[in-house]
Amino acid sequence: MAKTQEKKVAKVLYTETGLKKEEVAVQLGIQARTLATWIEEGNWDAVKVANISTPKQVITRLHECINDILNVAKSELRPLDNQEIDGIAKLTRAIQAQNRSYDFTMYVTVATELLQYAKGETDKAFLETLHRVQSNFLEATAKRLGT
Repeated sequence: MAKTQEKKVAKVLYTETGLKKEEVAVQLGIQARTLATWIEEGNWDAVKVANISTPKQVITRLHECINDILNVAKSELRPLDNQEIDGIAKLTRAIQAQNRSYDFTMYVTVATELLQYAKGETDKAFLETLHRVQSNFLEATAKRLGT
């Protein structure tokens, strides 16, 4: 496999599958140092975090916390106490803040969704160009935001 193709596959395995550095290196038969260099140069750790902590996922987890609080009180057949009410208010504010945030995670989410949408295209050269532009955009954005 050519180095550029190997690097692309490594990036997908590392940032989208949850595999650890060592697992990716073994799977591709590359040196761990090479992979570490690619990860650092391409800011793949930020992309990986963004992929697992999309706003939608965070909001879903916050809603689950609210539901847990409500279900405990319901199962005990009692009204919410002040601490639970305060907790729900804080979780609600966190959801609102998440909805307003346009941080690096949002950029990664939109860029990834665009690339997924474009995969329906049959023009391979277009897809490769789009993927390269997406990667360059995310790297530049990460640097600009200090991610």
